[in-house]
Amino acid sequence: MVLRRVINKLTIGIGEVKFSKLIISELKQGGVKALAFEPIVAFGQGAADVHHVPTKNKLQIGDTVMLDFGTTINGYCSDMTRTFFFGEPAKRQAKIYADVLQAQELALKKLKAGHRNCGEIDYATRSYLGKKYPRRAFPHGLGHGVGTAIHEWPTLKPNSKDILKPNMIITIEPGLYFKNWGGIRIEDMVVITKHNVTDLTKFPKDLKSVILKIK
Repeated sequence: MVLRRVINKLTIGIGEVKFSKLIISELKQGGVKALAFEPIVAFGQGAADVHHVPTKNKLQIGDTVMLDFGTTINGYCSDMTRTFFFGEPAKRQAKIYADVLQAQELALKKLKAGHRNCGEIDYATRSYLGKKYPRRAFPHGLGHGVGTAIHEWPTLKPNSKDILKPNMIITIEPGLYFKNWGGIRIEDMVVITKHNVTDLTKFPKDLKSVILKIK
């Protein structure tokens, strides 16, 4: 798996731009011919920017590491985000991560074919996080459809009336972002089936799995 290989290359002092190039190189070596979008690589405070563009910012011990990337295969896109910790996370980092993960799990349990109001799923997730954090800390929608384009119908955001139907592929990606601190986002891509929901993103996301050894 590309993600597993590249995170093993995270070392003290590596820059976001260089690491983004490493991701692209690994994808191409794996046979990928086109990206779904340019990788988002954000270290430390850079992760406070939802759509962060990689900079010369260098990785330091204690940083969060947000990686968001996807490819296209046979014309169809993929999308995932994982947030890691470079070394043991501080208490605040671990707590926010746990809350974002719990919010995602709550949303995943609400998904089912025939749901006629995607805004309700977004609202439930946003309300859970809103009891603990400022509403502005979760500034984007809960998720979106994925297909031949990286952002498609349906949308899971406030006031969305979109309907979930069998064979739809969507993302579920709650996140919390704080200026001068950083951010945490966890994104899985799932397929809605007639009777259940299948998570297509197999990379682990429990806290223990996202703590990286310092190199």
